[in-house]
Amino acid sequence: MHTTSSRPRRRLAASVPAVLLAALLGLTACSSGGGGGAKGGPSGAQGAFAPAPPTAACQEHQRNQPGTEYTSEEDGDTGKVFELLRHYTANGLKPFCDGKPPTDLDRQWAKLFLGFGADPGLLAAPLGGSGQPPAEPMEDAPAPANNVAGPTGEPAATDDDAPPPAPDPT
Repeated sequence: MHTTSSRPRRRLAASVPAVLLAALLGLTACSSGGGGGAKGGPSGAQGAFAPAPPTAACQEHQRNQPGTEYTSEEDGDTGKVFELLRHYTANGLKPFCDGKPPTDLDRQWAKLFLGFGADPGLLAAPLGGSGQPPAEPMEDAPAPANNVAGPTGEPAATDDDAPPPAPDPT
């Protein structure tokens, strides 16, 4: 009886170290940039966003304009958009590490953050926000219970109090 060839096994064994090496290099590149995005990626990559970790005391200036992965409905990258949202939610009120005001690029990214429907209170005023974070997390208002008193003290109207439908004229 013929057993399987060792040739595919050798190819697999030879490719495993290459895959592991590539994975390690990728992890090193992602973790060595400090802020990720443009720092960890190719220098000057168009559209790369450089987030700061939520524990950062300050944020770095953005070095690139938003690319289509953030601005295009067809070619947008949801993961990258969430990274942008996470960054400004955690860091939008923090000063810049160099003590300077936001640049035009910083304001472009902040405007994009607000364009996704984010709360302006999560951004400092120089970035185009209100600088006033919400006092409480957003929650749905509780539904009113039946027979709750109205503004003048009378019971609130319910569907049971609605007039009957008009008779059908035919």
